[in-house]
Amino acid sequence: MLLPPRLDELIGPDSVARLIDVFVDHLDLTALNLRALRDEHTRGRPAFHPTTMLKLYLYGYLHRTRSSRLLQREARVNLEVIWLLQELRPDFHTIAAFRARNSDAFTSAFRQFNAWLKQLGAFGGQLVALDGVKLRASNSTDQVFTEKRLTQLITQTTGQLEELSQWMLQLDRHDADDDEADNDEDDPGEGGGTPLQKELKATRAKLARARDRMAGLKRRMRELKRSDQSQIALTDPDCRLMYGNHPRSTEASYNGQIAVDDRHALIAAQDLTHQENDRRQLAPMAEQLVKTLGVDADHPLVLVADSGYDSAVQFSTCEQYEGVTTLVPLVKASARKDGADLYPKERFEYDAQRDQYRCPSGAILPLGSETKSGPRPDRRYYYNRAACRACELRERCTRAKEGVRKIRRRVSEAAREAMARRLLQPENRARLRKRGGLVEGPFGVMKQQFGFGDFRVRGLEKVRGEFSLMTLSYNLRRAINVFGMEKLLKTMAAA
Repeated sequence: MLLPPRLDELIGPDSVARLIDVFVDHLDLTALNLRALRDEHTRGRPAFHPTTMLKLYLYGYLHRTRSSRLLQREARVNLEVIWLLQELRPDFHTIAAFRARNSDAFTSAFRQFNAWLKQLGAFGGQLVALDGVKLRASNSTDQVFTEKRLTQLITQTTGQLEELSQWMLQLDRHDADDDEADNDEDDPGEGGGTPLQKELKATRAKLARARDRMAGLKRRMRELKRSDQSQIALTDPDCRLMYGNHPRSTEASYNGQIAVDDRHALIAAQDLTHQENDRRQLAPMAEQLVKTLGVDADHPLVLVADSGYDSAVQFSTCEQYEGVTTLVPLVKASARKDGADLYPKERFEYDAQRDQYRCPSGAILPLGSETKSGPRPDRRYYYNRAACRACELRERCTRAKEGVRKIRRRVSEAAREAMARRLLQPENRARLRKRGGLVEGPFGVMKQQFGFGDFRVRGLEKVRGEFSLMTLSYNLRRAINVFGMEKLLKTMAAA
């Protein structure tokens, strides 16, 4: 070479590093609320600019590199990262601290990128599929305790204490007999005592450990009962035991939610929670979609989800969002364990105008009582004592001791009935069939190609930030595949 090449010449024009550089430089830093960090081992030097650290993390997560030590190495040997960071070399302590202290910045960056995608016309905004995924927390499953598991461990430890105590009594008796037989000998034996004395010492140590374990279990049981939670985790207090990929396996996990638009399979909205199921996630995700996609009466949206989101309260809340139509398969009432031929609630016809039910035998069930206070104040009960006692079908209808069939109805039950009517429409059934293929694809890419099966941080807020970084990485890669690098660079620079 006549002249040595410049670093910029070594980076290809279609390198993802160039897109990351332009994207981060165009972010609204005020909305990100990024905090600069100093290198832990070089105090006194100027702090690294937070956008530099954000570029490093975006590049790392796009290339399956999430460890702070591996990112430190990339900043020294990877030409694209060296160009992206302008030859800065942050320490792994600084890299890890940035991810832990700037969780909100990743969420804001995801929303700003989606706002730019909306301007680009990447979202159709007509059909969106919603689903949740369980991702492992940075907490061993053995370090999560429920009341049932603590009770089992306390019972098991109690049995161990009794066995060790009985064994100690026998050893003490044998030791006393040996002392009387050998009281004329002064040699304590080799190795600090006889085999019996060594066994005594080892058993005392086991007994002390068992007592400490019992004290710790009882302390955790008290903490669990004082809290309003059903579980207590030691390493990451915010994670919960959830069912994983296998129906009978549970892991310490978080519940990630994504809503995928049908035009280009881009994630339009995302959230993360530590609730074990999806029943309370429909309305919050619908609210996000309204803000992100600009849903209104002129721009309607159909949101489809699986039966795990079946909740009349959530359906009623979603009806308040103008332009949003939800489609969720309803969970049928489970059959009675005794196998009795009972009439399900669906066989009772509700008359909204008269506020009454008609039973299968033709009797009218008026409103009998309702709960206006307590933990469930929205429940109403319909029954007719005289009609039930004179009915020939009573034995097939109810097993209640008083012989009266009561129909329970919530205030939000009308939203559930409206959902049942929507599900009968052929076009809505076709939309539901698209849900699995639309939303399962991004989950497969994130977990298999990107390796996003677990979290590297602890605490709900920090984990939310990392999940935002995961979904942002997916959208970046998907946008590159759909629009191409050249178009993205030109439109983003122009914006």
